[in-house]
Amino acid sequence: MIPWQQHVRNLYRLLMPTLFPSWRFFEQVGPSPRIEYRTNLDASWQSTSQLPDRLGPKDLLRRLFFSPAWNEHLFLISTATRLAVDPMLHDVTEIRARLARRLGQTGAETYQFRILFLSREGGKIGQFVIYESTVQLTG
Repeated sequence: MIPWQQHVRNLYRLLMPTLFPSWRFFEQVGPSPRIEYRTNLDASWQSTSQLPDRLGPKDLLRRLFFSPAWNEHLFLISTATRLAVDPMLHDVTEIRARLARRLGQTGAETYQFRILFLSREGGKIGQFVIYESTVQLTG
């Protein structure tokens, strides 16, 4: 086989799963963690993922190529997942730094965050908090 043919064959092997995804891509689908915060010790927890209700065609096309807010959201969720599976100080530090930067722009002085999972118990949806931070300064 000619070497370039081998490269083309390897390229097809990498490309085909993206064009025709397998239904068995994930071994199992589990709950995704949620990150919530509260500022200045306010009693109401708010979600970090403030997703828009509707996106127009231009926004959808732009988000295919450039979406820093969505990329940061995915990073926070994957960091929270790692924190749930194997707690490490690095993961807490990353979440803390990104939230401090975001909330510092809103004028909040302090904040606290928590990571929780939603689970269905009987006919109701319950919350299971796996991590709750201490009160942090935004500055």
